[in-house]
Amino acid sequence: VATKIFERLNNTGSPLSIVDLMVAMTYTREFNLRDKLKELSQELETGNFGLPDRALLQGIASCLMKGITREDIENSSQEIAENWDNAIKSIKLAIDFLKKHCSVPTSKFIPYNTMIAPLIYFFSKKPTLQLAPELIKRLKRFFWLGVFSDRYIQSQDTKIAEDIQRMDELLLDNKKDLFKYRVKVNDYDVLLTDANFGSATSNAFMCFFASRTPLEFKNNEKINLERNFGQEN
Repeated sequence: VATKIFERLNNTGSPLSIVDLMVAMTYTREFNLRDKLKELSQELETGNFGLPDRALLQGIASCLMKGITREDIENSSQEIAENWDNAIKSIKLAIDFLKKHCSVPTSKFIPYNTMIAPLIYFFSKKPTLQLAPELIKRLKRFFWLGVFSDRYIQSQDTKIAEDIQRMDELLLDNKKDLFKYRVKVNDYDVLLTDANFGSATSNAFMCFFASRTPLEFKNNEKINLERNFGQEN
């Protein structure tokens, strides 16, 4: 309650980000969220998959509250310290899945940071990469249809909550076809898209090109995309 009053008072002065608010709401002598986020970010950046603090909080809120809105993030404050280790494990599993099964070498390739949240939720319920082939197929379908559809152009919070609900259904029945987003992509779209990072559309095509295992012109060897497109490049 005191933190929410502080937020209202502070809104008349300096803007308070959701990260600042959560640091204040969760602070104890044993738990400093800012330090935890810094430590996690440094670890993820070492693997070339750094994510903004807000995206990390959204991922954690997806595990604890089944949503990523500001309210969901705030409501997770009472549980975040107790569930920190499990939430972080889920984030890392989601990233490992994207690298292994979706050919996403770095976070630069993700069109929308929010779309990783349903995967984080999934792995919070099933914390392993040893998945049945049908589950892998469904999760890859979720990713690729999400990448190439217009699903996340607007109302992202609502769409993510819906996808988290679908993850629950998938866990109950891994043969159920839950992700049926309409995709509108043709050759002309590819020709018009710049091969760089800067928009959701160009990132989507970069993800696709990465999945085709590009080779070096000089020696025909596989390009190390994680090295070439790492955080510092």
